[in-house]
Amino acid sequence: MSTTKKKEATQRNRELKDALTRVEQLETELTHKATPVTLKPAKLGLAWRWVLASWCAIALVMVPFGQWQRWLAPLIGDSQPDTAQRVRIINHKPPASKPVDTVAATQSPSAPPPSIPAAPMIELNPTAEKWHINQYTDIAQPYLALRSQQGSYIVANCVGDFYIYLNRSYQPLRVPPNLDYVAQRQHFHVYAIPYGQGASIDSWQLARKVQIFDDTFVSADLTPKLRGFEQSCRQTPDLTAVNRE
Repeated sequence: MSTTKKKEATQRNRELKDALTRVEQLETELTHKATPVTLKPAKLGLAWRWVLASWCAIALVMVPFGQWQRWLAPLIGDSQPDTAQRVRIINHKPPASKPVDTVAATQSPSAPPPSIPAAPMIELNPTAEKWHINQYTDIAQPYLALRSQQGSYIVANCVGDFYIYLNRSYQPLRVPPNLDYVAQRQHFHVYAIPYGQGASIDSWQLARKVQIFDDTFVSADLTPKLRGFEQSCRQTPDLTAVNRE
């Protein structure tokens, strides 16, 4: 046999083997495809897991978005301030009332001594430079007075206070330092004389002539009038306790 024929026979055998190999592969594939596929039954525990997972998913979807934020804030470190704060009101108990002293409550407080109202109204007297005793028009108390030529009055009450009833239609701008303005009564500007010249009986007895503002007061007959004035004060019921001190 020639060399050419041997090569052709070898080639044919190789092609035949390749064809047989492909036929066997096809038969194997057809056999697998014809075999029915059987599914294994699912395990019971795996089925319950799917059911629980489904319910959890539904519950999470139904939760509001705001609640999600409050749950996730501590996890992600986002501390947002509350928009509304609750204020707690504490009602304090009222302090216990102190016991009332029934004895002290039943006792009436001692009445203070009667006081002279500021600048009571006086009676007008046409006689100047002479002391006279008169009674206030609005209270039942006597007073001792001295009138100047200008129509002003020096007035002393039973307590020993001295006042000047200045006969002026206007209030003076310059006032002596020992005078305190009290009020305006009738047509007078009334000043108290708490100290200094004209503030006591002794000053009027020592100085027979005293000038206050532009008024001149001449004191000539004070001693006899003073005795009558003291007697009138003792006879006044409201001033009896004051005069006995």
